[in-house]
Formats: sequence, structure tokens, C-alpha cells
Amino acid sequence: MLITTFGPPSGFTQCCVFLMRQLTDEMLSEVDYMVAGELAQLKEAWANRRQPHVFFFADCPERALVEVFMKLQAPSVAFLESPNDITGYVVRERGMAWTWAVRLTHQCLIAIGDLIASDNLLVLRREYELTLGEFFRAIALQFQMDISDHQLAAIMRRADLDGDFTLDSPLEEVLLARWPHARPSERALEGLSRPDADVIRAVNAGLKPIMAGRRLEQIDWPQEMFIAGDPPNDILLGTIEMLGPARCICYGPYLNLPMGSWTVSLEIEVRENFSGNHFDIDIFHGEVIALEHFAVPVQGRFQLSAHFDVRDPREPIQLRIIMREGAIEGLLDVRSAVVLADEETSVRRASE
Repeated sequence: MLITTFGPPSGFTQCCVFLMRQLTDEMLSEVDYMVAGELAQLKEAWANRRQPHVFFFADCPERALVEVFMKLQAPSVAFLESPNDITGYVVRERGMAWTWAVRLTHQCLIAIGDLIASDNLLVLRREYELTLGEFFRAIALQFQMDISDHQLAAIMRRADLDGDFTLDSPLEEVLLARWPHARPSERALEGLSRPDADVIRAVNAGLKPIMAGRRLEQIDWPQEMFIAGDPPNDILLGTIEMLGPARCICYGPYLNLPMGSWTVSLEIEVRENFSGNHFDIDIFHGEVIALEHFAVPVQGRFQLSAHFDVRDPREPIQLRIIMREGAIEGLLDVRSAVVLADEETSVRRASE
């Protein structure tokens, strides 16, 4: 039997995968456990397997691996919770800056977006507020395993839960008790400043269609997700001083998009560019996939648009503004970018 699971690197996913492993150890006994993000890794692990049953997990699979499971159309399960919960958990568990935690959240959820939309995948969401008994029975039913009360009790013992919890205990209680970096959803972004938390909520709100297995139509990339080209190469806030040598003066946001054709519009404003200059603006997606050159006016606000295709949802997108000549003056403001899906479907069901 092949037990396939997916989920972002969150406390809820870790808790559910742990409980699933106790279930498969009890129900199937002879199980090989595999974790892979790339097809080559899975092939190697599969060739070296020793047991008749395989439990496979991935949190950010490459497109080739996703395609394998979409074609296989075998029963699988995914564990999902609010993107804000994921981002907050990554910040606390990994000590990661919130900007990079947001990027990891988007990368993982968009990578499995087509799987979330699949008819063969059971999605268990944190907001379902399942009890332990409901969780174990849902997993057993998805993989067509008959589970008895005796086996449920044995699973509770394997998981060392029988002393503190019962099958009627909410899964949420186990998560908060055993995973120290987990927080109740209303405290997902605890410890972050209010402005940072507001940006996280705004960026993560764009993932709502993905979480529901629907097509992503539009997503906004705020200024804070871009990176200043000059040291300390931090969050882009405020005005960029053009004074200095030719260089990349802004790049990012290192966010991801589903497969499909897209149009990005970026608003910028130039002031006091009396000596003139030229900009290159490119889109980098594993390689440069779009490139524009233009003369920079003395002043003015204008919008730049580019069309591009995404073939690997796991590969992040960069917009880069490169100043081709040194400047003795000039100010640049980079506003938020808006990304719109073209007519092609960016999320498709595996059954199609």
C-alpha cells in the first residue's frame, strides 16, 4: 500500500504526520517512510525500499513530482491551516525572518496547489476541529483500512496519548500541548510587530483561492516584499537614492505563482533625475524570461507591465530593476506590484 501525504511545514502538519505514522505502524506494521521534494529523490528511495508498504510525505514537491501523483490518481491526504498560522510557526520554529517565512509559506502551498484541487486528495483542515477519533477514522477511510476500537486504543498508546487524552479529545489540544511553537489561530503572528503582521496578512490573503482548490486570478505583491539593492539589502521601505554606480537597485519579491501565463504591473515614481539614466527591468524565473530597457525621465509616475509564463511553481519570481549608468542624483519610489492571471487555467484538477 502507498500512503501519500502533503502539507506545508507547520505545526499542524507535523502533528498530523506524527499521528498518521502511529496509525500506519499499528495498522500496516511493515512500512518504509519516505520524504522527498524531487522526483530523483523519490526514485532512489523507492529503489531502496525494504517493506511492502510505503508512507510518503512532501511539503514542497517539485513540479515533476506533483505530475507523478496527479497521473497516479491514488488516494492521498493533505493537511492545511491558515497561511498566517504557517508563517508564524516557521518564524518561531526556524528563527526565520518573517519575510522569508512568508516566501516559504507561498512556495509550499503553491507547489501543492494542483494536488489540493484533486478529487483523489482528502484535505484535513485545522479549522475542522476534529477529535482524535475523527482524525484516525478519516485517515483509515481514505486509504480503505478497517480500523477497530482495539486498534484505535493501540494507536493512542503508541503515540503516548492515552494518559492525557482520549479519542474524544480535540486534535487541537494535542497540537498545542505537544508542539511548543504552535499557537491558537488568533495568536498566529504573536511576537511580530503590528505593521509586519499587517503585511503578512495582506500577502497571505492572496492564497485564499489556492487553499480552496480554485484558480488564482490575482495576487498583490506589496513594497515590503521587495529588497533594496544597496546594503543592508533589507526590506524595501521608502525612497531609493539613485546616487551611486550602475547597479541593481531593487529586486524581489521571491514569491511564487501557479503554472500558467501571467501579467505583472509594477508602479514606480522617479524624481530629480536631472542627468538622465536608463533602466533594465527583467523577470527572473530560474532564468531571465522577460527583459525591457527604457530611458528614465526627469520625473514622473508610470506603470510597467510584462507578460510571462510560469512552468515550475516551486521556482520563485523576481522582478529586478537595474540602473545601467552611474547617477549623481535621482530618487526612485517602487510601489506594489499587481499580478493577474491570463486566460489559461493556472490550477487544474488531476481528473481532467
